[in-house]
Amino acid sequence: MLTTVLLLLSSIALFAIDLLQAFCVTKKVAELDEERRVLLAKAAQLNRDAAKLTSPSTFAQCAKLQRTAIFNEKQAEKLSTQQVQAHWLQHSVPKMKVAVYMFLTVALWTRSAAHIDTADTWPLTRWLSGLRLSGYALHGDVAVAPYLAITQVVSYALVRVIVPQAWC
Repeated sequence: MLTTVLLLLSSIALFAIDLLQAFCVTKKVAELDEERRVLLAKAAQLNRDAAKLTSPSTFAQCAKLQRTAIFNEKQAEKLSTQQVQAHWLQHSVPKMKVAVYMFLTVALWTRSAAHIDTADTWPLTRWLSGLRLSGYALHGDVAVAPYLAITQVVSYALVRVIVPQAWC
């Protein structure tokens, strides 16, 4: 019972971590980068327009364009700091996943993570018996490492279906 609860909670946690990474973090980094580029392009265009206004009669308009360009550059700097924070989160999410993997591996090392009836694997019985596997494989029990690998593949596939734009 404890094994089943641990595996169910871990599968949900791994899926949530993958979803967080794909939806929130990746999307936020891309949005911040795009917004920062737009602001810097606007600031450069405003500076070029201000440089063209050199006569005394256009001084006020030139000063206004320069102030707007400086404001846009400051906004781009603020977005850069937010982008650094988002990158930090993007790099810490896989560490959370590793922590879940390590916890499950230690907690379930001596237990079977799942059971597959040997009648369902009859085409592979001859091949499996020739490998001199442990009692897990011969009796249909699946250890924790293959279970985690399968969970990761399923979680990754589900996230790709739910959030396809994060993988473009």
